Amino acid sequence: MARNFIDEYHLQESRNSKNYFGIFSEEELLGVVSFSLHHRNFYKLTLDRLCFKAGVRIIGGASKLIEHSKNWIKNQGFSEVVTWSDNRWSEGKVYESCGFTFDGLIGPDYSYID
Repeated sequence: MARNFIDEYHLQESRNSKNYFGIFSEEELLGVVSFSLHHRNFYKLTLDRLCFKAGVRIIGGASKLIEHSKNWIKNQGFSEVVTWSDNRWSEGKVYESCGFTFDGLIGPDYSYID
């Protein structure tokens, strides 16, 4: 369910995330955050995707999802969560508003176009 939601509503579609948290209104899924192990450092957790249903605004939705996941993260033994934004689409300000600290800018990388 969460993976299909991300495929539909995230520009970069889903990854091989194993852990998802959702925000619902009754039975309807409105937003998802996903986490997986960092690809180079298995002691770090990566926030892979954060997205919401098109046309839906949930004030504080991103921070609610991340806040809700904090106990699970701590119980799994992780002390650090990293994430990044693709600045072609977003400046990543949502992460700063959720308590993440800006660490630096990474230069352009390769990408594929259709």
